[in-house]
Amino acid sequence: MKACTEEGHMIQRTNSKTNERDWYVCQDGFYVPYIESSSSSVPTSSYFDMDSLYNSTKSYGEFKDPRDGQTYKTIVVAPGWVSLQEFEVFAQNLNYGTQVKLGFLEFDDSRVEKFCYDDDPWYCDNGFGGLYSWSEAMGLPKACDSVWTGTTPACPDSLYPGVAYDAEWDDLIHQGVCPDGWHVMNRTEYFSLRGEFDSGYRLLSKICEGSNYHGFSALYGGGAFYEEDSFHYDFIMNAKLHRGLFWVPHDKQPLLGGAVILADGYVEHGMTTGAYPKYDGLSVRCVKNY
Repeated sequence: MKACTEEGHMIQRTNSKTNERDWYVCQDGFYVPYIESSSSSVPTSSYFDMDSLYNSTKSYGEFKDPRDGQTYKTIVVAPGWVSLQEFEVFAQNLNYGTQVKLGFLEFDDSRVEKFCYDDDPWYCDNGFGGLYSWSEAMGLPKACDSVWTGTTPACPDSLYPGVAYDAEWDDLIHQGVCPDGWHVMNRTEYFSLRGEFDSGYRLLSKICEGSNYHGFSALYGGGAFYEEDSFHYDFIMNAKLHRGLFWVPHDKQPLLGGAVILADGYVEHGMTTGAYPKYDGLSVRCVKNY
């Protein structure tokens, strides 16, 4: 049995025998199967209390995505330590697109597709946002998850024509899956919020025990990870290892896309860059063009 600390907290896990998603509840320090009576339903305590998601001392704006009518909180931040002007950024993860189920492998380039953590739309709709493959996040055909961009007829457009040095990707402005007038947050923008000598915890919501200094309100949102022709979810806030994973516009290798990682006890200063298989589902933040 998996150990736990919050009595009554609930999680879902896949039953290896039935392949069904079963509920487990924290009782006496361990997660045990949750038995639902005929008159009960899964309680709302199974979800996270989102009351402290945002920084109550900050003044947030709003942006309504004209593509689907969803409204996002935004925040204007002034980095200060790099030659980067203040910019406006979503204070929530992007949640645009059609939800597809865990294990769904027949993707459709005519629409934007996303995963929701645990196949549960509550996570998509409550700050965690959608989990997108790298090609989906970059607004590219699905074929681009397995090749260098711009090298095959199925993935004809290079993400960054003429790039010569790896560091040049850090400042790339690329719209991707974001609305018109916005772009996928790049590495320089993420690290400008951390500060020269400070920590990635400045970006994290108080839900994740961060300071949320800028009002960015990041969450340990986990991901959808592709292995052996199937997907699994991991690393959300009740996991042993906490991670927030965000795609950035960086074509690292034919099968790998660039990412920014917020992690508890995993990396120095709680923030670093890395690369994940392009098929994996990670979060996306959008920045207003400047």
